[in-house]
Amino acid sequence: IFDDTDVASADSAPRAGDARTTVMIQRIPPSLDEERLRSTLDAMGFEGRYDAVHMPINHGSKVRMRYAFVNFPDPEDAAACIASCTGKPFGGSSSVEEGLICNAAYARNQGAAYILSERAKADGASRGHDRSTKAKIKQAMAFQ
Repeated sequence: IFDDTDVASADSAPRAGDARTTVMIQRIPPSLDEERLRSTLDAMGFEGRYDAVHMPINHGSKVRMRYAFVNFPDPEDAAACIASCTGKPFGGSSSVEEGLICNAAYARNQGAAYILSERAKADGASRGHDRSTKAKIKQAMAFQ
């Protein structure tokens, strides 16, 4: 399962010709759910530009971790997301009120298939595997 050490610690800044596509967004408000994460990304101009999202949950406490993983098929969109999120509050006024300034960087593990497989593991741990998630994993793996 993902943890906050999954972010690339060295060389995580975008660079010309970078092929990395998976971004870890850190320091998001704990009240932010996946629907609000997606709507915030859409409002930032990324609507239709990402293909996988995962917000890990601590299964012991049932509380969302304060980070998320987002995969973009186009590496330029991943770089743009990092630039758009880093050093700014994520998700509007609730972030400002909570004093959360976001950090975004490339995740160590890359690709939609990886995100979806981790999400399936988390979903399976809490409520059994779901066929639509397995189908998405197979589809994502076919494109890599």
